[in-house]
Amino acid sequence: MPKCAVIVCLAFTLGSNAVVDHHPIAVRVLLLAAIFASGYFEAVVLKSRNLACTTWFIGLGALTAWIAYSWTTASIVAGAVVFASGLILLIVYYRSWKTDAREINKMKA
Repeated sequence: MPKCAVIVCLAFTLGSNAVVDHHPIAVRVLLLAAIFASGYFEAVVLKSRNLACTTWFIGLGALTAWIAYSWTTASIVAGAVVFASGLILLIVYYRSWKTDAREINKMKA
């Protein structure tokens, strides 16, 4: 590996550690946004709702864990509400795809 590439990799690693140390909430928000955006990409571009629902479920679990992390009663209730709401939305999204597929098949016949 060239010497300049090693220096760039080292600088990026040290710089990213500094960002994580100084802005942990921003990094968490960006990570969650990246997870949900990748699920959106899978749903819209790749047309894979199964994969998108799986990705969004992982993101929902991460969001719920972040909300309920402090283990206070309010945070646990808020985490449970967020998880239940997100799970319901995932189920509605997945089932609407199944009904859309059935309607398309009926129209073809």
